Amino acid sequence: MIKYDQYLSTLSQISADTSHKDKDGNPVVMTSSTAQAIEFDTFLEDYLKAIYAKAAKTNSVDAFCLLDGKYCLIEFKNGEIDKEQVRNKITSSVSSIVFKDNISPEYFRDNSMFILVYNKNSSGGLSPEAYEHHNEYVYLLKPKEINSSVSKDIILNHISNKSGQPIVRFKLKMFKNLFFSQVMTMDKEIFEEYIKNKTITIPEN
Repeated sequence: MIKYDQYLSTLSQISADTSHKDKDGNPVVMTSSTAQAIEFDTFLEDYLKAIYAKAAKTNSVDAFCLLDGKYCLIEFKNGEIDKEQVRNKITSSVSSIVFKDNISPEYFRDNSMFILVYNKNSSGGLSPEAYEHHNEYVYLLKPKEINSSVSKDIILNHISNKSGQPIVRFKLKMFKNLFFSQVMTMDKEIFEEYIKNKTITIPEN
């Protein structure tokens, strides 16, 4: 039987973009996190072949883990983003997890999140002003901080939209309340800070 713990890797390794190199000739990574997660692309390929040897390769998200106890699927995108491809990756990944682990779709939806991590410098040529309107700094605040007057000042120093609500980019908001209770898109620098104080574990086999 294919087990999750056979496919462990660090988020840094999973996020590596082998098609782009840094100044030292190494693959560009989207995070330096050494937290372990499931390298889901390889897992899903092997899982489907174990069921049907001639199964065609299926698109999947990059990483799967539990983040603060919630199912969490993560997709790393360093360059241009194909929205349809990402949607297909989400659909095939969620259906595989629900089927393998015998989870009801409702339970998964209510206890899961999806994060797309992108590089604002290479995913559409965002201007600094356009990026600030996405309100992603809110992800770094604790719930009680968002309601405090001090934190409101912090938010307004970073973003210009006074609603303070992060924008879900790449037409992925449709998956909130469909497959996940929370859908987030964030630049890699925000993601780096976001996961620092999160507890990342592996789902049971």
